Amino acid sequence: MEVGRVESIWRFPVKSFGGELLQEVPVCKQGMLGDRAYALIDQQTGNVVSAKSVQRFPDLLRCQAVYVTPPQLGQSLPPVQITLANGTTLRSDETNVDSTLSAFFRREVTL
Repeated sequence: MEVGRVESIWRFPVKSFGGELLQEVPVCKQGMLGDRAYALIDQQTGNVVSAKSVQRFPDLLRCQAVYVTPPQLGQSLPPVQITLANGTTLRSDETNVDSTLSAFFRREVTL
């Protein structure tokens, strides 16, 4: 008896950003390896930015993040490449990532 079928697997490296379609993914105690490993923190409120924050962050859901190399069990997570809604691309390991994200969202955030 078939209970269900997996049609697609999506991983979202940055919470509330668009993610990446995968053919396979390692699973660990926390779930899919690398899923929601990063998040934006709103420096004014101290809260994690989420889809519930779209009034303060209107282009949030139009941003996307993908790992530059696939995460591996037992290793540090690789950086993610972020594509902002305006087409700007940057990586999570760049020194200016927070200032670029803050300028885009017009609100001070840290990744």
